[in-house]
Amino acid sequence: MRASENTIGHRSAATGVSVSPAPSSGRKSGYRHPSLPDSFGTWIAADGALDVRADLTFRQVICVDSSDRHLEYRHRRKVWINDRHAIDNISKFLHRLNYDCYKSAYKRYGKRIKVSSAIEGGVSDLREEWGTKRLHAHLLLEKPDHIDFDAFRAAITKNWVSTKWGYNELNIEMIKSLSGSAAYQVIEKMDALDIKNTYLG
Repeated sequence: MRASENTIGHRSAATGVSVSPAPSSGRKSGYRHPSLPDSFGTWIAADGALDVRADLTFRQVICVDSSDRHLEYRHRRKVWINDRHAIDNISKFLHRLNYDCYKSAYKRYGKRIKVSSAIEGGVSDLREEWGTKRLHAHLLLEKPDHIDFDAFRAAITKNWVSTKWGYNELNIEMIKSLSGSAAYQVIEKMDALDIKNTYLG
């Protein structure tokens, strides 16, 4: 065997360029780094406390001057929803839901439901999102032990639609995969997270 055949690299006859194998990383074939959504999902799932998923839709516009019902709707003053309205609305919803579930223990001792909150859709300067989806929220919630799922779902529905921006298009279900549901919250960008209303204490 010639000395040239003992070298790691070889010379391509067609191009005259030396080609060497890619350096080995020492990892098994098929390994990939976990994505940011996967890592977030794993982190949320480690606590294991969140067991209900609530997809909640906002009203996209409200009429703020409706005192004169004789005016045509187009002449009444309208306000379009933005991220600030959405975050404030979720805060009010969670306040009502916590009181509904824990009563005085929430008011006096701060006992509250754990929640991971994210906002998706609409047009936002805060989130890198310029889609056409209706603005909506993805919440992962801890169901209190003393309340069954049907009662908790009813409490979520009642308290959401009673808020200023809450729309009666919502989906509430028990979580099948917590890591998958959490990863879905940030599938587009981590800036979908609603940090103000996320509580995992």
